[in-house]
Amino acid sequence: MTWHGEQAGGSSAAFVEPGKAQPLWRKKFSKVGGDTNIAVSTGGEAQLVWYERGAVMTASIGRDGVGPVSKVARISGDQPMPSIAAGAKPGEWYLAWLDFETGHLEPYAARVLCR
Repeated sequence: MTWHGEQAGGSSAAFVEPGKAQPLWRKKFSKVGGDTNIAVSTGGEAQLVWYERGAVMTASIGRDGVGPVSKVARISGDQPMPSIAAGAKPGEWYLAWLDFETGHLEPYAARVLCR
């Protein structure tokens, strides 16, 4: 589960095990990030994507917390939340977002391979 704080800012996440009422953990993983989205693969892997200081960021998330963060691309302006979907292979993710270039919105997509 992910969310961003509208008043305090930043992005947070929590890990909730199936069948449990309380999260195993919850943590603010980015002090300035926002528009966080999450996807889960059929193999149970989960990956986050969000915007932070003009960049598209991604990191794994699991029972042990949020993994190392990677910058994927730059972004300008205030754009809709990025999308993320699991690929066919373990560690494969597809990200998509809009950016404002030369006076109009342009869609972007990236295939990300994580170890």
